[in-house]
Amino acid sequence: MKLKGQLFGVIVLLIIWASAAAFIHEPVLLPSPADVAHVWIAQALSVRTYQIIGDSLGRLALSLIMVVILSHIIAYTMKLSQFFRGFFGFLLSLIKTIPNIAIIFLALIWLGKQGSILLVALLVLLPLMVEQLVVALDHYPKSLRDATVLFAPTYLERFLFLYFPYEWRFFLSSLNACFALGLKVLVMAELLNGLQTGIGFYLQYARLNLETSQIFSWTIWMVLISVLFDAGMQRLARLHEQ
Repeated sequence: MKLKGQLFGVIVLLIIWASAAAFIHEPVLLPSPADVAHVWIAQALSVRTYQIIGDSLGRLALSLIMVVILSHIIAYTMKLSQFFRGFFGFLLSLIKTIPNIAIIFLALIWLGKQGSILLVALLVLLPLMVEQLVVALDHYPKSLRDATVLFAPTYLERFLFLYFPYEWRFFLSSLNACFALGLKVLVMAELLNGLQTGIGFYLQYARLNLETSQIFSWTIWMVLISVLFDAGMQRLARLHEQ
């Protein structure tokens, strides 16, 4: 039923889109679904398209690796000490209040084009994943706490055999959210800092040349990537529950 509802939503959206495009009758303002489909198919048949997507996903993957490592260090440090919980909680709350566009501009000034993208993704995604991990650790079951004391005397053993298996479900959920948000933030950073490759650059190129169909097509690629990643995370979560 859920899949049927989603398909119905897609159909309704396409009908509204096609009707609005036919009413406006100006491809520069709103291209028709057929025009966008033609552009998307041409991109799908081009090797260059996958190189462009790969450039953006490579940057996102590197950012996510950094976020995963740092978020675990911070979350488990916050679990160990109320002092560090207050310290990192304050810093993360401060980071969340800073507008993404301000982070992008400051990172561009400080680190240049390549480094700024990684810093932007790190600062935007880190609070989200840390919060999810802290919530998981705060709700660690009492029965497992007893097992922790009996069978995992060292903190490394507790992490590997008890904490991490328990938090896996929360980790997948936060990773899924970070991927979707990170892709949007990273593409926006690519667009603003003038990198000569990646989805953001080609969105900017399409905007400057008034190629609205290209903008829609690249947006569809981003949606498809996020949907496929979400499906993969849900599959992993179901396997973990089994």
